[in-house]
Amino acid sequence: MNQLSKNSILLHIGVPKTGTTALQAALANNRKELNSQNVLYPSQWRNAHHRAAWAITERTWGWKGRGGTTTPIKHWNSLVKETKTNKTVVLSSEFFCEANQRQAKKIVSDLGISRLEVVITLRPFGKLLPSAWQQYLKYGVKLTYPQWLTAILNEPRESAPTPTFWMRHDHPAVIQRWVELVGRDKVTLVVVDDSDHDFVYQAFEGMLNLSAGTLQKRKEKVSNRSMTLAEAEFLRQINLRQPDNSTWDKYESFVRRSMMHEILNSPISEENPEKLTTPSWAADKANQIALTYAEQIRSMDLKIIGDAANLATEIKGSPDQKLPESIAIAAVAIGMQGVQKNGMKRLPFNSLKNEILRRVKARFKR
Repeated sequence: MNQLSKNSILLHIGVPKTGTTALQAALANNRKELNSQNVLYPSQWRNAHHRAAWAITERTWGWKGRGGTTTPIKHWNSLVKETKTNKTVVLSSEFFCEANQRQAKKIVSDLGISRLEVVITLRPFGKLLPSAWQQYLKYGVKLTYPQWLTAILNEPRESAPTPTFWMRHDHPAVIQRWVELVGRDKVTLVVVDDSDHDFVYQAFEGMLNLSAGTLQKRKEKVSNRSMTLAEAEFLRQINLRQPDNSTWDKYESFVRRSMMHEILNSPISEENPEKLTTPSWAADKANQIALTYAEQIRSMDLKIIGDAANLATEIKGSPDQKLPESIAIAAVAIGMQGVQKNGMKRLPFNSLKNEILRRVKARFKR
């Protein structure tokens, strides 16, 4: 196993959908034990260091021009300050992989190249597609899966309806960007093994020189299960019906973090749930991209934990699926329970403030 030198800063930049959420939960739940083994996982918002990543990559969280917010750079600066320690430090957010050359250069400069070790987790390209589309659904995307695949795989990348997809998932380009900044010897790839759910924990335990089982014993079930086809279509239909003047904080509060959060944290309501499948034509294209990626990455001659050959793993295509026109009543009830339970905790304060101001102004005009 590739153990990092003491006092290193392990910067885990994703990519998304490679077990990042579960790994971050294990790290966050285990801070006390990590500290006892001379490893610091800084505490920020929730389990991961997303806010710091959003700040340094100048990313808008939500819908631009419709309530989306930018994150103050103070969140990045605060995280950098926490790395000023003699301990080994772990930083983790899949949003770091969206950094362009200028932003990545500042990350390296602020953290210090002498201590920095960049770790990138990877899966075969085709296996990322269904979960990537589902994630974009939670941001309000209205395209069906085949429509989205057509736009991603058949049309120019610069016109993609979800621009961050290729920023995240042109894996050779992401890897090369960081290799050019920190050097080949400071980049480690972890090829996730889907048949071994403990693999990613063991890989990070080895790199951080942690006692065996340190992360595995603190892993937990996280709210990251895939949607059924009916659940995905239910959310897409909600997206289609969003008013033009709807704001991100309303959508995030009531749809994303209340209704869908509750549904995806509950057992599947359908008796025989149909899973999302990738059309044959898209699977063929995805398999070719995966093979190209595997060859390009192999030629980079980097440190790799896991079997690099897995990056070329093919996915099986299926006939086009018919979109469902109904969903289990229980799923809708669970979603409404989520709104009732979580809606008040996550009120869209910006929209409420604007509405109050509008009413006050209207009253004085009378």
